[in-house]
Amino acid sequence: APWWYLQLQESLGSSIFLHNIPVSGGIYMVCAAKDQREILLDKTTEKPLDLYSCFDTLYGHKQMLTSSTSDPYCKQMRKAVAHSFSSSEVNRMNSICAKYAEEWEANFLEKLADTDATFDPS
Repeated sequence: APWWYLQLQESLGSSIFLHNIPVSGGIYMVCAAKDQREILLDKTTEKPLDLYSCFDTLYGHKQMLTSSTSDPYCKQMRKAVAHSFSSSEVNRMNSICAKYAEEWEANFLEKLADTDATFDPS
């Protein structure tokens, strides 16, 4: 199926097209990764609830993925997690991860290399 989409993209001269499938709102196919990223990062884009509402049932409550951007519940969720993605918090987590990775390399991997032992990640 992916090759069919690439052929269709070449024949139509567009990376975005509408499938002729009988669902409300239709299903658009976006082939270009650049266009997909732009759509996903657009804060004004609404999620197609027909496709993603099954996740609410699966998890038993609304998710950020399935909430409307204007939904007050979604705003509370975004506000609750915003601090976790601030540059200072990400830098702090990166430094901690780098420290533990260096310790693991020095204390475990180098000892394995010195003894010609094998590393089994399972």
